[in-house]
Amino acid sequence: MTTQINYKNNELHLKLKEQLIKKNINEFELDIIPILLLFDIDNVFIDFSEVISIDKSGIDSIIKISDLVRKNNGKVTLYNTNEKINKYLKDNNVYDYCYSEFKILIRKKMPRL
Repeated sequence: MTTQINYKNNELHLKLKEQLIKKNINEFELDIIPILLLFDIDNVFIDFSEVISIDKSGIDSIIKISDLVRKNNGKVTLYNTNEKINKYLKDNNVYDYCYSEFKILIRKKMPRL
């Protein structure tokens, strides 16, 4: 798993690549969670455009990140999810914890990192 990280103006922009699955979730969390704990992050934007799969461990990790960001009254926004991943996120109630830009992004892409 590769994660491109960009921090600017109290916002964390993440571009995930490959798979957000149990086998690589520790590496992902070790990259992201210390940043969330050290800085006052208002918002986290997660770009899924290059994610090919996600499992329950990936879902749990996104919820964990959302919980940390909400402690600062922030939010997590997921965008550029393909239809398969978007359905999986919906089926697992991830959007109870995070915002989705799925429908908007069919018409307009979020800014590139």
